[in-house]
Amino acid sequence: LLMKKNRVTVLQGEAVFTSSRTILVDDREYSAVSFIIATGAEPLVPSISGVELPHVLTSREFLELETLPETITVMGGGVIGMEIASLCHSLGVKVTVVEMADSLFGGALPEFAEALKDEMTNCDFHLNTAVEEILEDRVLCRCEGNTIEIPCDVLLLSVGRKPHTESLNLKAAGVVTTKQGIAVNERMQTSAPGVYAIGDVTGLSQYAHAASRMAEVAVSNICGKSSWFEEDKLPWVVYTYPEAAGCGLDVQQAEREGFTPVSARYFFKNTARFFAEQGDTPGWVNLIADRESRQILGVHMLGNGCSELIFGGALLVANELTIDDLIHTVFPHPTVSEALRECGILLKNKM
Repeated sequence: LLMKKNRVTVLQGEAVFTSSRTILVDDREYSAVSFIIATGAEPLVPSISGVELPHVLTSREFLELETLPETITVMGGGVIGMEIASLCHSLGVKVTVVEMADSLFGGALPEFAEALKDEMTNCDFHLNTAVEEILEDRVLCRCEGNTIEIPCDVLLLSVGRKPHTESLNLKAAGVVTTKQGIAVNERMQTSAPGVYAIGDVTGLSQYAHAASRMAEVAVSNICGKSSWFEEDKLPWVVYTYPEAAGCGLDVQQAEREGFTPVSARYFFKNTARFFAEQGDTPGWVNLIADRESRQILGVHMLGNGCSELIFGGALLVANELTIDDLIHTVFPHPTVSEALRECGILLKNKM
């Protein structure tokens, strides 16, 4: 309906490039001045004995389950794996997470990882552990030279995603790819003039809102209106219980970019609304600003409802607003969003 409303013709079939200006769809050739590649990505399936067994699922297949398993082992402690692990835990499923690295989320969110582990009381975490073989009712893992047997009804594969590029014949179009996906610049242009790429196929941020913004950038540039994608100002969310969200730089990143960062933290439970609804559950907002310019460089949050609040952080970071801009804004009461302004006041007092 959306396509029809906007007068978009949809062709059902598999497209293959024959040049940078032509594609073949089911033996019929179509030409265009510009193309946008938006073929997405798919879950990566590792080469492990037993991976073909019916109880071994990717994230897509897991969402098609009609009944919940009693136990699930999640292979991979990244964002998607932990989101499904948290969901299963909240529904009463016995969860085990197996991660090859020594921390969840690749070490990028240490405080959040610890808070999440504290909340997931019915979950076992095996770090520095690799799955070596999958059997019908258990998986065999290796940890520090020892073999571990983990029983499970379902094994979830969550070890990354790979871009859909193999069938496109990108070489014929002159499109360069990397291990991550199709190489693009900030205008979403590929190496081939007139050919653009957006979304997961680029190997950049794998959020739907990121792909949507990339599409806006690509179309704007095709239409002659200069636009660019700023990944460093893109909000991210981890949909677990509790949630985490952020936008912009952390302290270490700010220092590497030549800023003099100052940070402050305000706990959500100090707002009446959060305490009334969530009690003493974990939650806070962290603000980072540059001491000299007072520009807000980063906003990071932990706690339920972060996904609904981070837009405020994105507005601050994307528009390069200052601490003064924040605290001169009136926030409604009682709301959890007040924590953002209160954190700004704390940060101003540290300047």
